[in-house]
Amino acid sequence: MMKACRDYSRYVKGICNPEMIIGDSAHAAYFKGAEYFKIKLVMVPVGADYRLSGKAVKKAVTRNTILVIASAPGFPHGVVDHIEDIAQVRQSYVTFSGDFDANCSSC
Repeated sequence: MMKACRDYSRYVKGICNPEMIIGDSAHAAYFKGAEYFKIKLVMVPVGADYRLSGKAVKKAVTRNTILVIASAPGFPHGVVDHIEDIAQVRQSYVTFSGDFDANCSSC
């Protein structure tokens, strides 16, 4: 999934410095994958409820954002990120200024 997003963004949209937004509680596999595929990790803090919010994602989005990772449930706390809010942020960028992918994992 990370490679597909990177390649699509590079060849279709011309993004040469891809970024991936993750909550600071995301699974370690995303750190390894980002390093392997040369995608800059943009870590945002989760809230007091240990959940990634749409507001935090919106602050982190740039023109180089190719992917947002959300968890349902998240590692290590077993809570579900604010998926609907994150999806609304993504949809607003599809409408107004391009798009990026969003992935919801269960780890």
